[in-house]
Amino acid sequence: MSPSEFLRSQWDIDGLIEPSDTVLLHSNVFPALMKLRQAGYAPEPENVLTALIDLWPNGTVLLPTFNFGFAAGEPYDLKTVPSQMGRISEIARHMKESVRTWHPLYSFCVIGNRSSEFENLRNRSGLGADSPFELLREIGGKIGFLDIQVEECLTFVHHVEETEGVNYRYLKSFSGKYSGDGQIFTDETFEMFVRDIENNVVTDISGLARFLSEQRLFLGSRRYAGNGLALIDSNLLYNTV
Repeated sequence: MSPSEFLRSQWDIDGLIEPSDTVLLHSNVFPALMKLRQAGYAPEPENVLTALIDLWPNGTVLLPTFNFGFAAGEPYDLKTVPSQMGRISEIARHMKESVRTWHPLYSFCVIGNRSSEFENLRNRSGLGADSPFELLREIGGKIGFLDIQVEECLTFVHHVEETEGVNYRYLKSFSGKYSGDGQIFTDETFEMFVRDIENNVVTDISGLARFLSEQRLFLGSRRYAGNGLALIDSNLLYNTV
């Protein structure tokens, strides 16, 4: 049994995976690495990534490759700026078959059949109606969680907030030097829907995470609390939020 096959057997998702799904995946790889080590396999992040991608052989996987340097005034090169979202996303970014979406703050590494659709987005807003989050909903994609607390990673909530126009966040512009090809830099402006910190707005979605679990809206680890692999339909999630 290969490391990839072993991990898939541990995740207990037989019958719940559609091989052609488009999935935005949030993950914490350390529990999977521990399982590999305990079973005598090399505890390599590459093995975890391969196992995840293999779940959707006819589909598409998105991994967050967010980087916040542009907001601090740093030039942004789509081809070289690293992900700040962990080792597995950085490994995926370097894969020859992967593409990266356009936004300098909220980008995604995309691998699979529909990667060109995401690559061709030119979204100015990181979260809005022109973003990968919206395309994910149009496709009818899912959001996946591997061994991670929902409240630690559910950026999708902010997509709902921007699209619905909540009054405790606002669009903020960020300008700087941007390159999409690794060669030519131009002055560009992008937007983020940020919380109103002057009015002491904080982000706390722990109540939402509990509700999703209590209502058994996840596929996979049904009462999901950060352990195992679970999925939720993006449109179901949007309507619930």
